[in-house]
Amino acid sequence: MKKENIEIKAYMGEDTVFNGSLTFDGTVRIDGKFEGQVITEDVLIIGETGHLVAEISAEHFPTKILRIATNDCFSQKCGTYEYLLKEHGLDIETIQANIRSFLRNV
Repeated sequence: MKKENIEIKAYMGEDTVFNGSLTFDGTVRIDGKFEGQVITEDVLIIGETGHLVAEISAEHFPTKILRIATNDCFSQKCGTYEYLLKEHGLDIETIQANIRSFLRNV
C-alpha cells in the first residue's frame, strides 16, 4: 500500500495538554491530550499516544466518524504483540472489516 505524503500544518506533541477550542484548515495531528471543541472540515489525526475528549462540529451534521482505537480498559489476557492487536480489534483484518462496514453504511 502506497503512503500518501500528508503535510501536517499543526502538531501537538506527546507531553502537551490543552483544554479549549481548536479550529483549523488542513491537517492537524494530536499526540498529547486535548479536551474541548474541534471545528473543522479537514483532517484530524489522533496519534497512538493521543487522547481526545471533544465535541466535534462539522458543516454536514451528523457526520459519521469511525473510531479506530483501543477501549479504555486493560487486556484480560497476555500474549504476543500480534495476539494483543487481534484481542483489541487493532489487527489489519479487523480494521479492514470495520472500514468496509462503515463505508457500506455511509
